[in-house]
Amino acid sequence: MLAAAVLSGCGGWKVNTSIGDTYLMTIGEGELLRSEAMLVVMDYKGQYEKYNTNLGGEDFWSETDKDGRTYGDIVKNDFIWEELTALTALNGMAVRDGVSLTQEEEAKAEEAGRAYFETLNEAEKDYTGASEDTAVSLMKKYKTAEKEIAYCTDGEEMEVSDEETRVMDIQVIYVTDETQANQAYERVSNGEDFETVASELSQDPQINYTVSRGELNTAVENAVFQLESGELSPIIKAEQDFYIIKCLNDFDVSLSSENRNRILESKVYKAWEEDWNEYMSGNTVHVNEWSWNHIRLEYVEGVENDRFYSIYEEYMQE
Repeated sequence: MLAAAVLSGCGGWKVNTSIGDTYLMTIGEGELLRSEAMLVVMDYKGQYEKYNTNLGGEDFWSETDKDGRTYGDIVKNDFIWEELTALTALNGMAVRDGVSLTQEEEAKAEEAGRAYFETLNEAEKDYTGASEDTAVSLMKKYKTAEKEIAYCTDGEEMEVSDEETRVMDIQVIYVTDETQANQAYERVSNGEDFETVASELSQDPQINYTVSRGELNTAVENAVFQLESGELSPIIKAEQDFYIIKCLNDFDVSLSSENRNRILESKVYKAWEEDWNEYMSGNTVHVNEWSWNHIRLEYVEGVENDRFYSIYEEYMQE
């Protein structure tokens, strides 16, 4: 939940593996209990299993990539590690900056933690080692992290315009010969079906695309984003290539909304990247190496809870 907005370009951290058994990780004033971390691990595990077991059965965690890393190791060492590091560091930064929860937020976190803990069965409690207090404290740490991000980005411009986020559905005819481009344009401009002409003449086997700002050659992008739904472009020359574009939809609502979220996440991160890097470079990441090495992502009967983030959203988001 946090990693997407936070963790890019943050390598080179100082890691020390001497830490007591109670904690999985500390960074400066930020502390993360092993049981809190295991709730995050279980939530990731449940989310991935809900999707992947329907496709590949229960053994998908042990499947390997071209480098020999198992799927379980990739999710653990890349995604979960980043999430836990972000959570711990943000809580340390909050102590530094005097960011804390209000009484109302504390009360909501306690309510959310209790509600979440009630969804855990005995196998899940045993897997995580979590208590009700653990669930409450984790809710508080996520809310604190959210408030620290808001603190760091206060006063920054976070508006994202429709034009920045716009995703279009288009069809493309691509050729490298100007004569063919003229032939194709004459046919489609005279009313022939665009897809039929494209399938005959285009040198690109793909005809349908969804595109957003920054993905296309500048000349092509400038022409494409002037089109309205149903409109046909003139022949567009980009270096030695020729394009004819038909706009099917000049604003794909669903994809544009997703793109808006991606752009906003990027803006949020860039707004406090310097502050984040300064904190990380000035504090050692202390990790309980034994605990971390003994976390395994694998199928465990009865352990499938993935409710933490949804309950957090339900109770903690304004």
